[in-house]
Amino acid sequence: MLSPAIYIIIAQRLVRKVCDNCKVIQKLDDSSKKELEDSLKIIQQIRPEYQNLTLPDKLPKGAGCDVCSHTGYKGRTQITEVLKIDFQIRDLILQEASQVKFIELARQKGMLTMREDGILKVLDGITTLEEVHRVANVL
Repeated sequence: MLSPAIYIIIAQRLVRKVCDNCKVIQKLDDSSKKELEDSLKIIQQIRPEYQNLTLPDKLPKGAGCDVCSHTGYKGRTQITEVLKIDFQIRDLILQEASQVKFIELARQKGMLTMREDGILKVLDGITTLEEVHRVANVL
């Protein structure tokens, strides 16, 4: 049985941050641009507060230096999925509804996937698309 004390479920993974010391700005290749455009459209449908977010032509990437041991990354940040448990979600859980119905309702209520949260961090220049692929696409 689901405890009435559960109000939120959070899943997280860590992604590496672009090294500030060797950060270079690079033009997006066509496939990355298309992927980011498609992801941004989905994010904007689910979360209207991101309607004004635009896709940049260029994003940072770490070139590699002594500070980051020539990886291009220094430090970490989290990408998350956050699900607020309200009465509708609780009822679906108690009814043992299908995963499809559960995800559909969660998305209607504004839940972003870890990958989508990662995309927002890519657009903010915090991490790279490659790093989000490495961490979030294994789920």
